[in-house]
Amino acid sequence: MSELVSRVMIGVRENPARVALSLFLVLVSAFFLWQSTFVPDPPRNVGVGPRTFPFLISGAMLLASLYVLFRECLSARGIALVEEEEAPPEVSDWQAVWAALIAIVILIGVIEYLGFILSLTAFLGGLATFFAPDRWRRNFIVGVCFSLFFYFLFTWALMLPLPNGILTPLF
Repeated sequence: MSELVSRVMIGVRENPARVALSLFLVLVSAFFLWQSTFVPDPPRNVGVGPRTFPFLISGAMLLASLYVLFRECLSARGIALVEEEEAPPEVSDWQAVWAALIAIVILIGVIEYLGFILSLTAFLGGLATFFAPDRWRRNFIVGVCFSLFFYFLFTWALMLPLPNGILTPLF
């Protein structure tokens, strides 16, 4: 443990902003992991409940942030775990980035009204058609299949309700 503390101190002297951010990520992910233990389980006996996904995600966040901290501490000593690239890659297609972000915001906005199946079908089919407009039929067929598969997986197999929206009379 003292070895880790000494590496952190060396890293703080060499590059304080990166090590501070790494420590902040560790603390935030540990806080999320701790808070995920307070999510109440439903009264019925289910293997996968509301606590499962926050616990898994925050645990993965903690492991990733500990790796980032460890990597920063090693790089402060001049040890590289992976070979660094000369320059980080830059985004060359900002139109695609904005299209994806706008599609996600629209999905979040309409999922309660339209329901999971229709909104996810429109999201996947529309976004795939944006990237491959000549295959729009296949894009929407894949969107429908994907949406139906995950709807039935969550509602029947995992017994987690998803919004039906305007399709409520059918389900």
